[in-house]
Amino acid sequence: LAQDVLALALFIICLSPSVQRRRFSDCPNRFNSEMKRIWLSLSALFILMCPFVTHAAKDAVLSAVNASIVCNEKLKGKKDAGYRGCQVRTKTGRQCQKWSSQSPHKHTMTEKKRPRKGLVGKFCRNPDGHKTIWCYTTDPKKRWEECDPKPPKPKKEVKKPKGRKKKRRTPKRVRPLGGAVRNLVSG
Repeated sequence: LAQDVLALALFIICLSPSVQRRRFSDCPNRFNSEMKRIWLSLSALFILMCPFVTHAAKDAVLSAVNASIVCNEKLKGKKDAGYRGCQVRTKTGRQCQKWSSQSPHKHTMTEKKRPRKGLVGKFCRNPDGHKTIWCYTTDPKKRWEECDPKPPKPKKEVKKPKGRKKKRRTPKRVRPLGGAVRNLVSG
């Protein structure tokens, strides 16, 4: 039964108009960020397995999933160990090495050896109790370096649309043949 449901979901996703228009992040606005990330991940899995989707479309799916990662740039936890932001550069601008990579620097800080420390991708983290977040660098001459969280994006100003001011409607006055002025509304 589970295989049938999976096959049906795969078929529906493969043929859905959003796949054909490459709008992979179109999930309902009522989803919270965690539900949205799960929805995108499952959709990506189905689309990547779908034989009818082109390689270009599959690349677009991966881009959408990567863009959906929720980054929290707040330093939190003891010695910033709870940081789960998306910073991938050190304080001096060096690129971070992936935690899963052993090149150019070999290390023991892996997701397997330090679970629940957020050691995914090449994001700055603090898995070992250092004074703040850090990462191994891709510079062979510099093993590791501290990081600062990404600065917040500047908020765009929302401009109010310029439009005509509504005129206040007043009751029309008419002068009947008899000469007395009366409000049309009050009869």
